Amino acid sequence: MASPPPVSTVKPTDSSISDENDLQTRGHVSLASASSLLHSAERLVAPIQTPLPAGTPVQQQPTGGFTSTFNSANPMFAVLKATALQQAFGHPMAYARTLMQMGYEPLPVYRGKTLLGKEALFYPNVFRYLRYIYNIDGFTGLYRGFGCAVLSKMVCWYTTTKVDELLGPVEPVVPDDKSKPTWDKCIKKTLREVRCQSWGILISHPFQVMAIRCMGQFIGRETAYSSINLFQNVQEIYNRQGIGGFFVGLVPRWLLEIATIVISNVLIHLLKSQLPSQSEMVPLYEYMAAFVAQTATYPLSVVTTVTAINRSGLRAGMLPITPIYANWQDAYRQLGKTEQLKRGSSFFNRAVFGNVGVPVPENIDDLVTAFQRNTLTYSNRNQQIPFVLLIRNNIPMSTSVTNKDNQRYSMGSNRIQERSDRFWNGYSKILIRFTQPILLASLVVTVGLTVCFFYFVQIRQFDQTDFIVRNGKAQQNAQRISEIFGNDKDFRAHQQMDLYPALDIIIKRKLSNNSRDINETNMLNKDIIEEIRVLDRHIQSVRINNSKNSLQYNFSALCAVINHACVVDGNYLLSDKFRQDALLLPHIKSGIYFDSLTGANGLSSFIFSKDYKILNTTVPEEDYVDEEEEEEEEDGEKVPEPKPAQFIEVVSYVPLFRIRYSLNISTDAMRSLALQWEREVLRYLNEKFHSSLIHISPSTSTAISDIVGKQARDEGPFMTIMLLIFFIFVGFFISIQGNSHTSVGYLSLCGVINLALASGATFGLLAVFKLQIIEPMALIVFAVAIIDSMRISIVCGEYHRIIKDHLPVSSNNVATKIDIEKILPLIIKSSRPYFLSTTLILIIVYLVLSLLSPMSCTRYLGLTLVLYVFIDYLTHCTFFSACLVFTLKRIKSRRHCLLCHHLPNDHYIKDRRRSFQKVVLEKPLQFWSNRNAMIKKFCTGFLCLISFGFIIFSVWSLFSIDTHLFEDRFLPKNATTLKSYMNSHIDQYNIGPVIMFVIPQPINYENKKNQALIRHLLQQCLNEPTTNQFKLLWLDQENIHTILTSKDPMNVRVTPYSQNDIIVSEINNKTVIKASRFYCQYQTSQGKTAPNENSKFWTFFHSLGDRNDLQTMNNMYTYAKQSSIPSIFPYSFIFAHYESLAQIRTEIYLLMLFVVLTTFVIIFIIFTSFEKGLLLFSHMLALQAGSLTCLYLFHDLTFNFANALWLFIIPIIFCDTLIHASFNITKSKWKYNRVLLSLIISLSIFSLFSIETYIFHIIRLSLLYQTIICFVLINFILPSWHYLIERMFKKAKEEKLTTATATAAVLESSQPLTASTEIQNLVYEPNGNTIGSI
Repeated sequence: MASPPPVSTVKPTDSSISDENDLQTRGHVSLASASSLLHSAERLVAPIQTPLPAGTPVQQQPTGGFTSTFNSANPMFAVLKATALQQAFGHPMAYARTLMQMGYEPLPVYRGKTLLGKEALFYPNVFRYLRYIYNIDGFTGLYRGFGCAVLSKMVCWYTTTKVDELLGPVEPVVPDDKSKPTWDKCIKKTLREVRCQSWGILISHPFQVMAIRCMGQFIGRETAYSSINLFQNVQEIYNRQGIGGFFVGLVPRWLLEIATIVISNVLIHLLKSQLPSQSEMVPLYEYMAAFVAQTATYPLSVVTTVTAINRSGLRAGMLPITPIYANWQDAYRQLGKTEQLKRGSSFFNRAVFGNVGVPVPENIDDLVTAFQRNTLTYSNRNQQIPFVLLIRNNIPMSTSVTNKDNQRYSMGSNRIQERSDRFWNGYSKILIRFTQPILLASLVVTVGLTVCFFYFVQIRQFDQTDFIVRNGKAQQNAQRISEIFGNDKDFRAHQQMDLYPALDIIIKRKLSNNSRDINETNMLNKDIIEEIRVLDRHIQSVRINNSKNSLQYNFSALCAVINHACVVDGNYLLSDKFRQDALLLPHIKSGIYFDSLTGANGLSSFIFSKDYKILNTTVPEEDYVDEEEEEEEEDGEKVPEPKPAQFIEVVSYVPLFRIRYSLNISTDAMRSLALQWEREVLRYLNEKFHSSLIHISPSTSTAISDIVGKQARDEGPFMTIMLLIFFIFVGFFISIQGNSHTSVGYLSLCGVINLALASGATFGLLAVFKLQIIEPMALIVFAVAIIDSMRISIVCGEYHRIIKDHLPVSSNNVATKIDIEKILPLIIKSSRPYFLSTTLILIIVYLVLSLLSPMSCTRYLGLTLVLYVFIDYLTHCTFFSACLVFTLKRIKSRRHCLLCHHLPNDHYIKDRRRSFQKVVLEKPLQFWSNRNAMIKKFCTGFLCLISFGFIIFSVWSLFSIDTHLFEDRFLPKNATTLKSYMNSHIDQYNIGPVIMFVIPQPINYENKKNQALIRHLLQQCLNEPTTNQFKLLWLDQENIHTILTSKDPMNVRVTPYSQNDIIVSEINNKTVIKASRFYCQYQTSQGKTAPNENSKFWTFFHSLGDRNDLQTMNNMYTYAKQSSIPSIFPYSFIFAHYESLAQIRTEIYLLMLFVVLTTFVIIFIIFTSFEKGLLLFSHMLALQAGSLTCLYLFHDLTFNFANALWLFIIPIIFCDTLIHASFNITKSKWKYNRVLLSLIISLSIFSLFSIETYIFHIIRLSLLYQTIICFVLINFILPSWHYLIERMFKKAKEEKLTTATATAAVLESSQPLTASTEIQNLVYEPNGNTIGSI
């Protein structure tokens, strides 16, 4: 056997033409290719990584796991050249293999012996096959389809490579790493290759179809497809099969490639981990893995080729060469039955297996009899003619017939319905036969996972940093700043790039009464200042315990541990100098107070707030008299006149003091200690510190999240109580429907157990994989609980209806007349397909959201919800369905409950009592049904018009919803000190986060133009409505010429004022400023809605709800981009939060849109109903946009970190309800209304509790509005739209019937129809028997 070239990795082969080197000499599968058609060029043509310099310890892994066998200055050109050469040598072999896979064997078989000596039939080898082709078409005939094959290969490689580049670099691989490979790396590598190859297959598949059909033309000698003229091929495929023709065979090809990747990677991993992993053994492992993978997946290669040629209009894809297959699964089954899935797998010793091809019958009647089970059709874009009739009547293939689009659509819809019914009937039989095993298996699995949840669960507190956009602009700029200027733990406050743990205290005088006299509130008092020093000593003395080493730390000790990276902002208030000068404190225009002895400092706008007052006063006179002056006065001598009084500015009034203790940690361990210290100090100040002179308002970096989280945990049981009330009412309303013989028994309780099992299994699975569960994930349980309750109600409603329809009227023993095998499929088919469609919608939507979202929180939420919905549907199909079967068996055995007594034989008589509908709704329904059709049209049209206007208004208002970083209503009422701190911060300060502009590369700072550009950019920042007048520009303080030309040490040339604002270095004996930065400042982190807060709709026209602080951030990016200063960029640590808010709003909008679009597509595909899909699109849009609009108009809804997770979940709650209601419009709505009514009752009871948690209010209000809107939609709007659409279709049918009647009258007076007309009529006849007519 010829040795194939070594395989570098497990990168799957493309469905390409095989290489001559990849042959197998025996009756086994060739190693050449995973598919029959296009040979794997990825192994040779993948881009090569540039080698790293010598001595580099770590090298980057080749992109996507691919390697290259050559190097070139131009990798792209080298790849194309290698692909072309490889195809040129290997194409004839691949050409022959393709014809073999099509089942074309023109040469006679011969008898021979196998390796075991057994006689068998063999086909001639590949060289005789090629000689046959050469004798007919010559040498050029061996390259039929070569152009399309090469193009397919190049497109596949290029797409795969580019996708791999877009995915970013892979993890570095350490050379000569002796450690065993891990499954984690194997899975990541496999998933990366799957994603890359999937795109390559999708984009290149049309060219592969062209290549296959070009080669297949050899059989029938057609010329419809060209190896070079792609436009001819495109036109031919489109005219015959439409867009779908370009992707025939795509699914088996994709399965082939993905299966090859998975099998190869898993085998290589097992070989490397279990056997010696020396470098010289790796090629052997890859060879073995590729051989096994390609052998196992070869049947899919045959199916790909056969499916691509089938129904193409070529003789190779039609009878008698090839049967007409319904789809690729049908081709796989039929080829498997005839043992043809291995044909073409070897080039030598080609043994004959099974039924070879399709035997040509001696007469046409045999052909008809042999294939009467198939729908043998010749398909064109707008025509469809029975193939058998074409043969019988000798009609040419190009004959045009009447358009059959409607019939084709109807036949496709019927086929889907038949398959669906067949599936659900089989599922029902399995449920009936294996009820107990299914119930026990579901219980064992779910209970086991629930136990794992309680043992391994890891719950962590939610943090708004979970919403930070990874690799966003702010994160990237922060990384660049860290690389340029280093870590900011030793820097000044305005150079800070993150919000570190800190204790911030605002101090005011404690008033004896409500007096607001300025003297009563002035902080410039010696007693007050001394009390503040006492407060500092208390704070410094608070200690915490380190659980790791049993040590205790106070503030000073923590400073020592973290290398003194701690700052007390405003420590000038604690200095002796301030205590001495406090009563006559001079006003410093720069605003910076500094004690040269201790280094204590403070910024006046920070330590005094913005409302401190300045007074002009005289310099105090000397309090002594010189003795000589007294003697001169006594002697009567003239004394010089006294000097005029000198006036100075002093700080006369300070409303408050402010001190901040910051711990600029740099490691996670230190951060944990710092957070522990700030929480302990905050607890001490709130609970133990008391003063009769001052009132303190402390806050920490985690104070808001801590108090909100604590309040939510304390009030969480109220949510549980509301959920229990909801379940009780749902169970009560379900149980009162019908009478004893149609009672659902314990199904409601089984539904609650089903929810508990699904929840435990989902979070248990997360716990098994050691994934932390965020506290707000409990909201998912609440949403799924409502979904499950609606599903239970729907199933019970259909159960009541179907059971009632099957109950007899007579008093005979009806136990034998209740057939579970008939009733159960009806119940399942009336509910389960709609639940399946909803499950698919939710899985697709949230899977896409988790893949596209850059925020880790929403990604984790989406994947968790996908897992939860999937597991919940499985438990519903197993546990709850088994409970349903037990309930049906209870009815059949005439047992009202689980007790042993039997009911009498006549207990099942129908209509023993009047239903609620007959008692209450009978007269209103009769009144409506007796109304004039014109009145009905008017009423329904008016409701539809209102709903249409509501949708437009809701969508319009939806884009006006604002974003907000924080709101006071987030805090509970008992958080008085924190609210006082926040109010003081907002009212009495106009300093917020600093905006930093960074110039990351050298420029000529002495150039006046560059200086003007810098000052202009700074002035643009100062002109923003959300910034104050603070600016810090090192150009105003430093002498650039001295910095660049002086011979003094660098620390002398650059003053401490500009420390870490400029990076200076010596390059080629020349001083260069490598980077610099300058600053402006926000007034506050709490922006306001721009520009008119009184008009909620103005924001829609202005900037789609952007707050002016977010607008400022966007403007900073715009100004920097427009500036001529190279590479300049802005940054503020608040930018990351603003970006997250903007991303949250964008993703919520996209989520809502994607939900309605996916609903439309899934409903159209599964149920083939454009009308229902359009109805659901509009009604789901009204439900989602309407509920958010109501929250915005009546409760000032904003997108923020507190409600974001719930807003990501709420679009899915009533998806089941609307889908099922749209397909059952004329049936009873009680099965939906009882859940909606239960939800309204439970929400009303919940509102009676004293709930202060903001998110619980949002949940209650959003559910209330969604419930009300859903109730109106399913009871009034949906039936109105259905009535109008039904009337329109009825009118169209009447017009069509009138036209058909007139046409028939004309035809009766015409001549007899021709043979082709008879064929046409036969095709149009819905129940025509084609075989009988023949």
